[in-house]
Amino acid sequence: MMALEACFVSARSNRIRQILGEFGELGWYKSTPSEHPMYGYPQVPYISWRYKDPDEGLGVMIQRVFDEVPTDVSWSFDASSRNWLLAPSRLLDEASKLGRRGFSEALVQIMEADPEFCISANSDLDRMLNALEDKAQGMSSEV
Repeated sequence: MMALEACFVSARSNRIRQILGEFGELGWYKSTPSEHPMYGYPQVPYISWRYKDPDEGLGVMIQRVFDEVPTDVSWSFDASSRNWLLAPSRLLDEASKLGRRGFSEALVQIMEADPEFCISANSDLDRMLNALEDKAQGMSSEV
C-alpha cells in the first residue's frame, strides 16, 4: 500500500512538506493534491500535520499568517491538538453533520457536487502557502 501512495505524491505535497518543515521538524503530514491523480477532477484541499516538538506560539503565528491572506472561501485552522489541521470550514461543517466517517464522506460529496468550490479552495490554499513560505523566508533572513 505504501508504494501505491508514494506514486501519488504531488509537487504541491512536496512543497507543503518543505514549507511546513521550515517551522520545525515534521513528525507526520497529509495533504490532498489539487486534482485527483487518476481522473483529473478538482479535489477539496486540506492539510493535516504534526510537529515533533513545536515551538511555543508557533500555532498562533501560523494562524496570524493565514488570517492575513484574502480567501474566496472560509478556512479553519486548528493547532489545539497533536495533529494540526487546515481545511475549508465548509468541509468541517459538513463532516460534523455526517458522524463518524463524516470527513471522508464530506470530501467526496463536496468534490462531486461543487467542483467550483474545490477550484476556489485550491487557489486559496496556494495563496496561503505562498504567505507561509514568505514568512519562513523572512524569519530565516532575520537570523
